[in-house]
Amino acid sequence: MSEHRPTDPLLTRPVWWLVLRQGFPMAIGMACHALFNLVDLWMVGDFGEDAVAGAHCATTINFLPMIVGNGISVATMALMAQEIGAGRIERARRISTVSQFAMLVLGVVLGALGALLAGPSIDMQAVDGAARTIGVEYLVATSIGTVTMFALMQCTATMRANGEAGAPFALLIGANGLNLWLNIPFMHGWDACGIPAFGAVGAAWASTVARALACVAGWAWLARGAHPLRLRIADLRSGLAPDFARLARSVTELALPQSVQMLARVAPVVLLTRFAGSIAGNPAITALGVTTRLDTLVLFGSIGFASAATAVAGRNIGAGRRERASRTGWQAGAQACVFAAVVIGVLAWYAPSLIDVFVDRVGGAVRDAGTQYLRIAAWGHPLAAFCIAAGGAVNGAGRSIPPMLFDLAGLLLLFLPAGSMLVTFAAEPALAGLWTIVVVTQGVLLVAYAVYLWRGRWLGATPRSATVTG
Repeated sequence: MSEHRPTDPLLTRPVWWLVLRQGFPMAIGMACHALFNLVDLWMVGDFGEDAVAGAHCATTINFLPMIVGNGISVATMALMAQEIGAGRIERARRISTVSQFAMLVLGVVLGALGALLAGPSIDMQAVDGAARTIGVEYLVATSIGTVTMFALMQCTATMRANGEAGAPFALLIGANGLNLWLNIPFMHGWDACGIPAFGAVGAAWASTVARALACVAGWAWLARGAHPLRLRIADLRSGLAPDFARLARSVTELALPQSVQMLARVAPVVLLTRFAGSIAGNPAITALGVTTRLDTLVLFGSIGFASAATAVAGRNIGAGRRERASRTGWQAGAQACVFAAVVIGVLAWYAPSLIDVFVDRVGGAVRDAGTQYLRIAAWGHPLAAFCIAAGGAVNGAGRSIPPMLFDLAGLLLLFLPAGSMLVTFAAEPALAGLWTIVVVTQGVLLVAYAVYLWRGRWLGATPRSATVTG
């Protein structure tokens, strides 16, 4: 039965305002996801360069399960938004409840796999000595925390599908503040509570506990009787009926391309670590440990705008308002690009000081490599922000394969061959050349996304919710 709201703001208010109202708070809130790692790095820096390099290698690998979780949360958010736009609130509620449980199970499975493969995962990044030891221990801890990361991600996905901005923002801000407080006892020990000093690895355990407590708060919010997408055990039981197979298939069809797309976005960080290490050794890897975490402020901020675009575009596609969905893509891309440019501008201006803040007793080679990165390579991120946010609207329309193909082409046909050629064939490969490749790759991708948005074929997609409900 249709359950349209009489005046749905996502269908009536100006698109630019909807994207800004939901996208900007979510950009800040998602950037606070990045602050989990950034705050950890600041405190890990007290343990020296080896600790920073090891933590960087571990969190780079832990991004991979995060990509899978993000793909599923985006897919379910698109489905929920389409169902709400079509007036089927009960079906959206059911998708929400089933996805909360499924993400918990998947988090346990992928976390266990990550912990088992911690040693080989760190070894492939060409790090050695004390940095390797710390990296393995750090990756085991962050892998165990995958389950709380997935749960928190799915809580906020349901809230965003419902058009909420304040609740997920408060949840992420609160979790980050709690993480900052917990870092101290977990890293340095707290005898009164029986908490041993875990050293640099304690930052990973603090993040896990902080996310777990934030999840409890998020579930309590969603379990309220007044919430349109409230959690109910009855919905979970009905979700295991034969119709569940169609739901799972539709989520997979949307989530798999989304996950592969984000993998193509994050994989260059792993390759960049490998290439930079070949050119300049551990100092370059240590520098990337700082700069790539600063990058995540932009990456996660872009995902915030993309999430808003998915919700707004999905709602309008479900209601048959495709022209508004088109404007959502352009507005989200433009606003994310401006947001990213401001952040990168600040980072580039204060680059040397930032490197000093995050690495205790930093060497000149580390400072120089990090400063050069923030003043060259980082300017590719506003271009990437446009692509990620605009892709959010495309995902909201039920089309996740084209963005995946664009980003895979950027990785496999541009960045990977260009970086390999620089390292292999250049007489004296320089980090500046590697950083420039990053910017050129993102520039080409921006042109591809803009042409795709302009042509508008993605607006003709049949909403994926139609295949779920039959």
